Amino acid sequence: MGFAKANTKCGDFLYSGKGCGKRDKTEAFKAYQKSAAMNDSEALNNLGLMLELGFDDHPADPEQALDHYKRAHKLGNTDATINIALFYLEGVHVGVDPQMGKYLLK
Repeated sequence: MGFAKANTKCGDFLYSGKGCGKRDKTEAFKAYQKSAAMNDSEALNNLGLMLELGFDDHPADPEQALDHYKRAHKLGNTDATINIALFYLEGVHVGVDPQMGKYLLK
């Protein structure tokens, strides 16, 4: 019914399998996408995590993951900020930049 946090929490349950009996990462991804379309920062970060690692038949896509993290960061999501910092510290698709990574962690 258009409530972003409800979709995000459904995504959490589907991803973990808790409360719904069976894990379904593909359905979790769809639930997060609905919330992300409504600018829910937690859903954007969760999509980033799923894209960074890959899941089911979806290969890892760190570049798209970083885009989701950046959107979540702009909305004030601190978990996304940490994930972006890790990209800089590890040099994943952004080039190693320890100063930027440390700056973001502060």
